[in-house]
Amino acid sequence: MKRSNLIALELRLSRTVWDAVYEAEDVDDKVSIFNGVISQALDGCMPLKSIRLHPMDKPWMTPNIKAKIKLRQWAFTRGNMSQYYLQSAQVEDMIRKAKSNYYQNKAKTFRTSDPAKWYKAIYNLSGVSSQHEGLTVNSMGSEVALAEKFQKSITELWKDLITTSIP
Repeated sequence: MKRSNLIALELRLSRTVWDAVYEAEDVDDKVSIFNGVISQALDGCMPLKSIRLHPMDKPWMTPNIKAKIKLRQWAFTRGNMSQYYLQSAQVEDMIRKAKSNYYQNKAKTFRTSDPAKWYKAIYNLSGVSSQHEGLTVNSMGSEVALAEKFQKSITELWKDLITTSIP
């Protein structure tokens, strides 16, 4: 909050005529009038903060996360490293939760409404191309063949994502 905004608010409230609040007979009316006066003063003296969302932002990026990132960067530029580390941890936590909620909600909406869209959404969210060998019950000759096909289709999902080497 800028000091100039606080001074402007103080000046505006000191010049406000409070007779309407005093003259109201009902407590609810007094509170309503008081809240209206305070809201008008705040709206006039304290501008809303604007947070820019960019088209390239990830879908889980929210204005709250952006505001927290801004606070983190402000602490870093001021050299307040303890505050920076605290804000960094909070930003990471907020992003982790937002990603989790996004993916759960994205998959959940398709699962109940349209199983085919749910299946495609899972593939898209995992970053895997849809070029894979599907499972069809008619092509199965035995339970072993079914298990082999199932294993192949599952490992096909992750073949491009996970590469490990055993030393």
